[in-house]
Amino acid sequence: MKTSSWILFGIIGTIIFIALSFHILPDHLMIFPKEHLTFSNTFIFQDDIEKITERFNNASFFEKQAIKNESLYGRLMEKKIIFNYEKTNDKSKEQSITIQLEYLKNFEGKYPDEVDLLEDPRLRQRMEKLLGDKYEFLIRNFNVVSPIKIEKDGFIASGFPYHSLEHIDFTIVYDFLDDTMYVKVTEDGESRIYSEKGQNIERFNEIAGYE
Repeated sequence: MKTSSWILFGIIGTIIFIALSFHILPDHLMIFPKEHLTFSNTFIFQDDIEKITERFNNASFFEKQAIKNESLYGRLMEKKIIFNYEKTNDKSKEQSITIQLEYLKNFEGKYPDEVDLLEDPRLRQRMEKLLGDKYEFLIRNFNVVSPIKIEKDGFIASGFPYHSLEHIDFTIVYDFLDDTMYVKVTEDGESRIYSEKGQNIERFNEIAGYE
């Protein structure tokens, strides 16, 4: 057999071995071993992760227990790609998962537009859910920005419009300690703080320096 044929077989064998053995997450620049040898879930893109979180969060209690037993769910939790928490309201506690935003630590000192902050699907998914209709308002007016700060285990990004006769500004805060997103929206001089975990904003004030 020719040397070129052995090389070809070697390449094919390597590709098959990688496909069987590893999860590859291009959007997170990560690769890690699968729990079992399988061709399933070799390439996992951000859309796939978002589908997992949506499927879990919309599932019934018993369906959530079944999802927790899935190998991919366990690996994503282990690698802190997704994060488990309880949403609490006046009536009940609901277990949910979100996508961890640890990568934001890499943006310290950079400008939000320099790193395409608001275009990243990992952040966008969280902010759209948190802000609802106000998300598009923020996108339109988040123009003049300051360098991103990492302080007190938190992420801070702020911005306001180029020209406005009204007082409009925004402060985006993410708490790395408990995976919580906050956004302060000021419009017509009145401010509202949106929080993924209710109206407890002491942690927002601590990170943002409003103490």
